[in-house]
Formats: sequence, C-alpha cells, structure tokens
Amino acid sequence: MIGAVFLIGIVIGCSSVTKMGDYYGRRPVYLMGLILNFVLVGMLIVLRNVIVVYFCLFMLGISIAARYYVGYTFNLEFQPKRSQVIVSVVQFSAESIVYLLNIAYFVYISDRWIPLQIPNLILTLVGVIFVYFMPETPRFLVATKKYDSAREVFAKIAKYNGAGDVQTSTFTFDVEVESEVSGDAEKKKVSWRDIWADPILRTNLWAAILIYSEASFNFYLLTFYLKYFPGNIFENSTFFACSDLIAFVLCGIFL
Repeated sequence: MIGAVFLIGIVIGCSSVTKMGDYYGRRPVYLMGLILNFVLVGMLIVLRNVIVVYFCLFMLGISIAARYYVGYTFNLEFQPKRSQVIVSVVQFSAESIVYLLNIAYFVYISDRWIPLQIPNLILTLVGVIFVYFMPETPRFLVATKKYDSAREVFAKIAKYNGAGDVQTSTFTFDVEVESEVSGDAEKKKVSWRDIWADPILRTNLWAAILIYSEASFNFYLLTFYLKYFPGNIFENSTFFACSDLIAFVLCGIFL
C-alpha cells in the first residue's frame, strides 16, 4: 500500500507537474519540488500518524516529477549541446550509486532509516539555496520569446565562466530573426484533437505509449517484487542497481 500510494503520486505528478514546467518555467517548478521534498521528509521523520504518512508519501511522489523530470530538464538546458550526453550519464549514474550506498548503509551500518535522511535533507537544502539564486534556463526563455531575459542569462553565464562583462544586448537568436521575418506570426498550438486526427501522429503516439508502458511495467514490477525474489533482498537490489549503472554507461558510450 505504501508503494502504491507513492506510485500514484508519481503518475499524477507526471501528468500535471511536468506540464507546469513548460508554462511557468523549469526553475520555479524544480524549486517547488525541492522544497516539497525537504518539508515532507521532515514531516515523515517527526510525525507518526498513519494518514499523514500516506499523505506525505503521495506528495513525495508528486515532488518526484518536479525534482527528477523537470529538474533533469533544468540541468540539461544549462549545458552546451556537446556535453548533454555525458551530463545525463553522470546524473543517472549518480542515482544508481546512491542506491548502492543506501544498500551498503542497511547492510553494514544500521537498519534505521531516519539517519539516512540527514544527508537527504542537507543536500536538498543546499539545492534549494543554489536554485533560488540561479536564473531560468535560457532555452526556456527563448522558447517563450523572452529574448531580452535570455540575453541577460547568457551574460551572467559568461561572467560566471570568467569571460568578463560580455555585451549580449546586440546578440540576436536565430528564432528571433525568423520570427521577425515571418511577421512574428504565432505558431498554432497542437492539441490532442490535432494529434488524433493525423494518422501518422496517432500511430506514433500509440507506439510510444506501448513501448514506454512496457518498459515502465517491467521497471516497477521489479521494484515492487524485488523482496519476493529468491535470495537476499540486498544482493538482489545490488544487481538491480548495477544493471542500471551499466546501462547508463553504455548509453553514454554509444549515443
């Protein structure tokens, strides 16, 4: 039941919170997810009411969408294109390494989960502070036609990277030029009805849903039933995390 409540939160978060990142920006949604994680983990440590625990787990599932998916996009959009693959590999590999560290903690140190939340809270607080002082991603600002704000962000990035005070006021984005040439015509937004009416888009949508559902089913099936597999749960979890780590590294090599 605990895992089911958490998973329901993830599903609802993926269908709502992730979309908020496209409307309101990556930074505020990511920051909201970090703050939610800090508050909810603190509540789980202090409170013992069963209903409150289920509520916190449900909200933690929602915060996953903001912290993992919107946060991943926030991180990646700050990277130059040549570095995006390696940054993705490092980010996902770190997740597997943390999984392995958690296993080592429970096997060799203690079976108490609360002390393990101390680094969680510290790192989350550090993340909140850093993201609070960071700007919105320039890619999002350009996509939403906030070109002046994007230029200001690029100037800050250049200064932080040691390039000095770079004048970006005269810099023009390619999409900005295209927008001016076309008379700044608004692009028509594609709705679900448009996708469904197009046979190719409809087929691609069903194929994508099928492939992703199959992968997600296998992943969560393993996660939920790992403790029921023959053998030691910690050994099974170690192989599970190592297989993830190997897959991420191979993706980085071949992509």
